Amino acid sequence: MVKSIRPPVPTGDATARYERLTYAQPTWYDLMPTPANGTGTGFGGGVDWPRFDGAQAVTVGQPAKLALTGNMSFVAWASQDAGVTGFEVVMGRDGANRFIFSMNDTSGKPFVGLDIGGLKTVTGTVNTNDSAWHMIATTYDGAKLKLYVDGTLNAELTAAGSADIDTPTNMDFGADLNASPVPDDYLEGRIDTCRIYSRALSADEILRDYHAGKPAHP
Repeated sequence: MVKSIRPPVPTGDATARYERLTYAQPTWYDLMPTPANGTGTGFGGGVDWPRFDGAQAVTVGQPAKLALTGNMSFVAWASQDAGVTGFEVVMGRDGANRFIFSMNDTSGKPFVGLDIGGLKTVTGTVNTNDSAWHMIATTYDGAKLKLYVDGTLNAELTAAGSADIDTPTNMDFGADLNASPVPDDYLEGRIDTCRIYSRALSADEILRDYHAGKPAHP
């Protein structure tokens, strides 16, 4: 029996939105206006969504709409192969103003780093290197950097200021290609959905999106 996969219903005002059913190798299509489409790259050629083999990534370049400042949110459905302990990047943008969103801080726990007057980081408290699908989300609202795992707040950091990833480097998925990544930086696992917002999602919105996407990620 073939199990059908339906895309999750996202919060509607994403700045950029990538879903599995919008993929046609080697391109990831952004469903939002003024699309920032991505192109698969790597030692093995284009990424075969949703699989990343530890040597492939997707880059969307430097679209103006992703040069974000102020409040912002990032949401991804992803899974990391069990037992992998490298720094497994889901999204990344390096440079003067950094952003990095990882399934693994090298100990199996999710991690986010965001430039808020300097790089601020939050590490989760639960392991996500278990081959299972997880919805990982991070928000910044001008006061706190928050990390959510499967719809629930998992860790946070007080960091008053304004976040800034307005930097002339590429936004990438599956690795941070701007940082000359070592092999461990490339994701070994799957990415099914990525959404980027120019505002801080509420806890209720994140929980709603988790329940909407869960049937597609058993």
